[in-house]
Amino acid sequence: MTTIYLTRHGETDLNRAGIVQGRGVNAPLNENGLIQAEALRERLSNVWLDAVYCSPLLRAVQTAETVVRSHPYLNPRKMTDLEEISWGICEGKRLDEVLRKAFDNVRLQWQNGDFEAKISGGESASEVEKRAKRALMNIVSQHLGESVLIVTHGRFLRVLLAGILAGYGLSKMEQIKHTNTSLNVLTFDGKKFRAELLHDTLHLKHITHLVHS
Repeated sequence: MTTIYLTRHGETDLNRAGIVQGRGVNAPLNENGLIQAEALRERLSNVWLDAVYCSPLLRAVQTAETVVRSHPYLNPRKMTDLEEISWGICEGKRLDEVLRKAFDNVRLQWQNGDFEAKISGGESASEVEKRAKRALMNIVSQHLGESVLIVTHGRFLRVLLAGILAGYGLSKMEQIKHTNTSLNVLTFDGKKFRAELLHDTLHLKHITHLVHS
């Protein structure tokens, strides 16, 4: 049985300000994000990990580097396929009325089954699902029977988990929550993935400010 620990990066100032990051904005963790990453490190300090993978975006790298301080035999492996969805023209911007309408319209199209819909200049749910599954299977194929941590991004996690777990599908991705550094644990028996834990935030209970968007 292969065990996969999946988490979202810690908070950035842009998360807190409600500014869209996506694949093209490379913000660092803020003070709260560093605290969240440290809490995740403590949570996983007694868990054996055979490998750690992360998106090459700074917020994910910093989170992964914090966790491996408790696993000094590991170095995070950066994988481009783990990057966040591209939000196109929305990236780096606070959603005004026009952009919010475009953003909400795309999400509604996804909920209605049009997974090719995308923000202008961005990626569709189908495109993200394709690279997310490719990344996951590449990782799993190298670590069969082992335990792996993957540090990535919120929308990416929604797409990936909805795409591989029974009872979801991309049209239900909004049901999947992704607080910064919340923990998801999957097992893989060689045929299918099973969720052992979804959106667990026990390690964050002492942190007063959490980002859910």
